[in-house]
Amino acid sequence: TAPPAAAAASAAANGKATEESKVNDANGEAKKAKEAKPKQPVSRKVTSSGLQYEVLKAGSGRVAISGKNVQVRYEGYLTNGHRFDKGNIRFRLGLGEVIQGWDEGIKGMFEGEQRRLLVPPRLAYGAAGSPPTIPPNSNLIFEVTLVSC
Repeated sequence: TAPPAAAAASAAANGKATEESKVNDANGEAKKAKEAKPKQPVSRKVTSSGLQYEVLKAGSGRVAISGKNVQVRYEGYLTNGHRFDKGNIRFRLGLGEVIQGWDEGIKGMFEGEQRRLLVPPRLAYGAAGSPPTIPPNSNLIFEVTLVSC
């Protein structure tokens, strides 16, 4: 067995390691909670069509206008929080190459800007939905970042 002084030192070291791991665990939990917490909007707007969007992060540089090629990084969610899609896409803005809610919600964004689009069914997939992923008459939530335009 270890001498009493060595055993005490070992116990103290183990206690310190335990305290350090508690702090690290707490920091890790706080980080996870922060990541899981939705970003708070800088501003909000409701358009005449019923599209709602929130600016999560202001951008700078070129602005997205109809007819321009844009590149968008996105995540799409149902209102129950289920993510149904994620990726990057390039398209010509305002020409109907994507759902109407995107054409409307991305127009006017600056490069680097992040928005949360709250898209009603009539500006997305409507009564048909997009089976099996998107049920009929679904409100959709997209978090989008304008990468380039």
